[in-house]
Amino acid sequence: MPAIKVAARWACVFLGSALAANAAMADNWNLALDQDGIKLYTSNASQGQVKSWKATATIKGNLSSVVALLNDQTNLPKWMDKVMSVEKLQQMKDGEDLYYTVIDAPWPAKDQDNILYTKWRQDPSTYEMVQTVMSEPGYLNESKGRQRQAAYKAEWRLLPVGNGNIHVTYQAEVDPGLERVPNWMKNMYTYQMPVKTMQNMMALSLDSYQGASFAYVSEPANTALAANASALDAE
Repeated sequence: MPAIKVAARWACVFLGSALAANAAMADNWNLALDQDGIKLYTSNASQGQVKSWKATATIKGNLSSVVALLNDQTNLPKWMDKVMSVEKLQQMKDGEDLYYTVIDAPWPAKDQDNILYTKWRQDPSTYEMVQTVMSEPGYLNESKGRQRQAAYKAEWRLLPVGNGNIHVTYQAEVDPGLERVPNWMKNMYTYQMPVKTMQNMMALSLDSYQGASFAYVSEPANTALAANASALDAE
């Protein structure tokens, strides 16, 4: 593992950068796929050569169990497509973490890596949980034999809609850090990874995460669920 270059005092910088960057993420979406309960939208990215993507699906579970799933870095490579490994570098506080992540790229391309800062927040009216993800590629020295991504920003949105269902939205854009991104890599990031990740997520059992609880997660009242479901129906 590369040596750490900067200290934990950068945590506040990560937070400010993450919120600002995600506020600028794409919002003009084009439907690219609607199949087997998964919808995939794409849009021109705010930077880089790879389109932004937004994938949606509905899964069984409560908020805490899905948050626990996304917090379980040891199991992320089992269902997040192309993710080879995830290592927690630092837990800054409840709901804030720093990870080192490696993405599998087929030979002869180098595997890609990045350092990702994540933070959870909850909307008090809808109970929606939002995990903001922001890269900080300079936090660690680059690894020999791997390509450091120039930028990555994402959101996971978990909206409870009743009957034990959570509407999941995975939105992201990536700059692989290459002068010229080959078409196969563009397709891998924009289409293959989000769709396969959502397919795998829908097929998971969350039984091992039942009973999980977090100080920053409140489970919703029935009135909030009804309003959330109505809002989705109106989309």
